Amino acid sequence: MLDFSLLRPPAKYPKYPGSYVNEEEYIESYFFNFYKKNILDKGLKLDRLYIPIWWTNLFVDNHQIDVQRYINALDWTQKWFTVCQMDDGVRYKLPPDTLVFNAGGDSGHGNRVPIPLIASPIPDALKTPNKPKDYLASFVGSMTHPIRQLVYEQCKNYKDFYFNPPRAWSQVVSDEALNEFIDVTERSAFCISPEGYGMSNFRNYQAFELGVVPVYISSRKHWLPWEDSLKWHDFCVIIKPDQIYRMHDILMEIYNDKERYNGMLKKAKELYNDWFTLEGTCNQILKRL
Repeated sequence: MLDFSLLRPPAKYPKYPGSYVNEEEYIESYFFNFYKKNILDKGLKLDRLYIPIWWTNLFVDNHQIDVQRYINALDWTQKWFTVCQMDDGVRYKLPPDTLVFNAGGDSGHGNRVPIPLIASPIPDALKTPNKPKDYLASFVGSMTHPIRQLVYEQCKNYKDFYFNPPRAWSQVVSDEALNEFIDVTERSAFCISPEGYGMSNFRNYQAFELGVVPVYISSRKHWLPWEDSLKWHDFCVIIKPDQIYRMHDILMEIYNDKERYNGMLKKAKELYNDWFTLEGTCNQILKRL
C-alpha cells in the first residue's frame, strides 16, 4: 500500500504572503488537519474520498516524487476530492469524478471549485485599525501580469491613488514590503487587487482583514468563492479590463455614497469569519461534500 504521507512534505520555500505565516496554515495543510479532527477522528464519512496531497509544497520545493503513480493507485471508479492552493492547480491526471477545491484559479485537472486564497491571518500587532483615509485606492505589489501594468499606467497620475514603483515578483516578501502594504492599505478606502500569475489574489482577503473594500480586476474569469451563496458585488468592486480607464470615477462614486461604501465594509465584516477564514473555508468545503 502506498504511503501518501510522502506527498505531504513540509514547506521549505519562503513564507508567503509574509513572514507571519504559519507553515501549518497554508490551506492544503490546514484542511488536512481540519479533516482529520472533524471527520476521521469522529468516525464520520463523506460522500467523496479525500486525496490527501499537498500539491503546492511538492511543486514549489521541486520534490522528485512520481506523484502520478500514487494517483493511479486510487480506485478511479470512486468519487474523490482534494484541496489545492497553487495557481496552476493540480498538474496530474485525476480520477474523472474528482472535485478540486482550488484557491489559485481555474487551471489544472479535476472539476474545479473556487475557494479563498488565504493563509494565516495578519496578526493584530501588525494592524492599526481606524486609520485616516489618505488615499482613495492603493496597490502595493509586483508586476506579475500585464493587467497590473495597465492599471498602473491608467491610474498613476491620480493624487489620491497610491502605487509603489513597479517591481518584479519575489518569492520573499520582506518585512519592509509587508509593513508598507499593511500601512498603505489601512490608509486607503479601496485595495486594488489585480490578477497576477494566477486568477486569484491574497489581497482580496487581506483587504477584508484590514477593513478595506477590495477592487478585484481580472482579464480572465473572476475567481469568486461561494458565488452560489454570496453576492460579491455587495462587498467587493468587480472590475473588467474595459472599465479600468474609468476606475477612478467608479470608486469615487462608491466612496462618496457613504451608505453604500459603509454597507460594503459592514457586509464583509459580517461574512468574514464564516466564509473567508481558514476555519470558515474548511467548514464551507465540508458543507459542499
